[in-house]
Amino acid sequence: MKTFPLHIFLKYLFAILIIISPCHTRAQHFGSRLYNVTDGLPGASTYEAYEDSHSYLWICTSAGLSCFDGRQFVSYSLIDGLPSLHVLNVFEDSKNRLWIGTNAGMAQFKNNKFITYPVSDNQNNIWVFQIMETRDKHVWATTSKGVYEFENNRWKKRILFPGFENAACRQVVETEEG
Repeated sequence: MKTFPLHIFLKYLFAILIIISPCHTRAQHFGSRLYNVTDGLPGASTYEAYEDSHSYLWICTSAGLSCFDGRQFVSYSLIDGLPSLHVLNVFEDSKNRLWIGTNAGMAQFKNNKFITYPVSDNQNNIWVFQIMETRDKHVWATTSKGVYEFENNRWKKRILFPGFENAACRQVVETEEG
């Protein structure tokens, strides 16, 4: 009977042990915490979270808007000038203006209060689906009543498709051609 040399046997044994032994890895554990109304959020239903250029976290809820600085929430409501408590989205443009979209129109957060600007076609009850900035630095809002562009302290109706200017538009995609 022929036997394997000891060094070859040890190599095979070592390879088998490596293959069948479980690999233990350790990942860094990041803490997580669930925030709710008792922590200062105005409502339990949230729609969007947005981090601005100052690293504040804005939370859109069905009962108002909250700003979280990493320690505490500051909540805003109709008293602060929000057009509605039903806040759907937040967007900061390249000029560091913070825009808020609600189910009753758009507002700008300025000097710790909300400023609403008129729309050019006098529409009301406008649901704001998205606020965005185009490549040429124009701020647009897509709404339940069409698309608007912020220009000269008012929201001017943009007609993208004639005949559908008052149709709901949830999103605009900017292409290379415009």
